[in-house]
Amino acid sequence: MFFMLLDVDLDMSVDIPLSEMATSLFEAQLHRMTDNTSRDAFGRRAAARLESALLECVDWDLRPPTPAQINYATLIARTVGIDLPREVLQQRGAMHLFLAKHSGTFKNNTIQRGMNGQATPTT
Repeated sequence: MFFMLLDVDLDMSVDIPLSEMATSLFEAQLHRMTDNTSRDAFGRRAAARLESALLECVDWDLRPPTPAQINYATLIARTVGIDLPREVLQQRGAMHLFLAKHSGTFKNNTIQRGMNGQATPTT
């Protein structure tokens, strides 16, 4: 049996092959879902598990940035005086590019402030 992920808006699907055991368990669960309440409950449980699994399956650059990356980017943006684009806070690839582009300027500003006796920024 294949489990299918479907995106109606993009008109795309991905077949996900399941083991015999998973197929058997899933079919047994389907037979138990005799009304909307049980289908909705199963849908909520499945959504909670699928979301974390999908976040682990997508390419590294599409995953959310780590909290440490967000803190560092926020500090850079505040110190250097630049905007922090929304995409940078949403995708690790965009975060990587932002940090690569601006961390040198941040470090230079921090060193310069220290040499001038000014307080250096903190998180």
